[in-house]
Amino acid sequence: MKKIYLFALSAALLSGGSAFAQNAQQVLTKARLSALQKSGKVAGMVKASRLTARQFPASAGANGQLSVAKSQVYDDIVSSQPEGTLHATDLRSGFYTYSVWGYIMAANYSNSIGTYVETDDAIFLKNPFNGFLTNTWLRIDKNADGTYVAHLPQPIYEQDGQTFYASRVKLSTSESNGSTYVADTTAAGSDAYFTYKDGVLAMADSVYDATGFPSAAIGLTDADGAWYGYLDGAQRVTPNTYHKTVLPAAAKKATYAMSNTTYSAYDVGQGFVETRDTAHALVNVAFDGDTIYVNNPATKDSSSWIKGVIKDGKATFEPQYIGADTTDNIHLWFEPATYTVELDSSYYAYYGEVDKVRSYSLADKLELAYDAATKSLQAPDSTSFIVNGSPSKVYYLATYDEVGFEPWKEVAATPADPVITAVNETYNSEGYASVAFNLPQVDTNGKLLNTDKAYYNLYTSDDPETPYALTEDEGYEYFNYSDSVNIPYSYTDGMDIAANGATHYWYIFFDTNDIDSVGVQMFYNGAGELRHSNLVWYSLVEQHEAAGINALEGNESGVSSVAYFDLSGRRVAAPKQAGLYIKEVTYADGTKKGTKVLKK
Repeated sequence: MKKIYLFALSAALLSGGSAFAQNAQQVLTKARLSALQKSGKVAGMVKASRLTARQFPASAGANGQLSVAKSQVYDDIVSSQPEGTLHATDLRSGFYTYSVWGYIMAANYSNSIGTYVETDDAIFLKNPFNGFLTNTWLRIDKNADGTYVAHLPQPIYEQDGQTFYASRVKLSTSESNGSTYVADTTAAGSDAYFTYKDGVLAMADSVYDATGFPSAAIGLTDADGAWYGYLDGAQRVTPNTYHKTVLPAAAKKATYAMSNTTYSAYDVGQGFVETRDTAHALVNVAFDGDTIYVNNPATKDSSSWIKGVIKDGKATFEPQYIGADTTDNIHLWFEPATYTVELDSSYYAYYGEVDKVRSYSLADKLELAYDAATKSLQAPDSTSFIVNGSPSKVYYLATYDEVGFEPWKEVAATPADPVITAVNETYNSEGYASVAFNLPQVDTNGKLLNTDKAYYNLYTSDDPETPYALTEDEGYEYFNYSDSVNIPYSYTDGMDIAANGATHYWYIFFDTNDIDSVGVQMFYNGAGELRHSNLVWYSLVEQHEAAGINALEGNESGVSSVAYFDLSGRRVAAPKQAGLYIKEVTYADGTKKGTKVLKK
């Protein structure tokens, strides 16, 4: 069974020498969390310990010695949907924790997807942990008096031959250890109780105490009762009364090129370095008389449409529900918005610096100028077309600022060259490294490509004429595409190959000191004609030489090590591409200093 990437709705994370803080307005998706993995590989689940207000470190110590093998009522994991009445996309809220990089994060959540099956004698709740999607079902039995009880522990998840359990955990607080959750080993406390009335399923015995955390919850434990950092408390699943737009059968669909602006501004000590750019993507747009429909650009779900009305040379879009995103386990809304550029002290507070960000405010409507002759649309300045995780506050999955749409037609095209941005060799001694690279979304003339018709090959200097094959013999146990050489542009398994838009990661399982370089080449089949980019190489010899120079400089100046990170937190040996980097200097006394470096 595959290891599952984590999904989080609200948290901030600080780990090691690099700082990563989520914008408070932004949903942290599985893809974004994957991109933040410094080591490149998802660590195994770690037994958890001390809890603080929003962050607590993990340890290997067990938190309780509940013998689940002796006390469990049910023996098998319920992995298939049970027979009964399915409630597929209700609204779910509560409190949860999740684990990443050895830290446990805690937050309240809302507008998550609640799915359960109702039978005559039980309710089966899918994914009992909002922060760890097991894709299994928790059985909650119906009592004779109409109340409901989840007899715990229950086997809920299996990974690498080990069984994990849904167990009742309780809050434990002490001056020395702070707050944590431990298995409730009392005979009367091992179960979890629910109520179910008028379509509302709610935990009855999980309430917040003075610490701000639920006093009891359902947690993920092993057979010894050690908590592994994931739990849900104060759960509540309510009926979904929202209705999404249905595309009329008569609507005429067409492929459009969507554009939107991006912005970043970083304080490098001599003022702000501001970057403005334009992003592009293909999206389906449909027309039915004076009504326009835009397919959800964030998820590309063919059943998720954003409806607008064309009148007097404008296309007006108002707030609306657009469906449930099962990939990120959240309900989505379209929200029109405006933005201002403001100072943000949170992102680089770790370095005592401030940056500028776009801060969004919801609006009643968004009006785009509509050209009837070309059927193109353009939003005004300082406006945003937002795919949002809430109907009432900014909590975006994606923002499209100054969004524009124009018809697109497929033609034969040569893709622009890939860019290999970094090779992370930090974990070379442990048997793997990672290659970060960007695949272009445009051709050599800057025209947008349909990336669904693109693929790429990977190379090493061991055999520069033959594409590298991602086979199980080479360590690629998670790569599951049928072709081990021609990798689709957007393919991702989250473990061996990861993709997030144009940014891609390739994990390699050999000593990179044994090769001189790695390479990437992109192919595009446009209008039935296959063309390719140049084969682009990244020199590991130069990287190793640069690392040696850094080490020498450190020995001569009382500095024990110098490390560089890009703005996504990936470690690089030394800045090679133009851009902004974080330089972290570790001194002989163990102190560290982080500064920003602009590579021109």
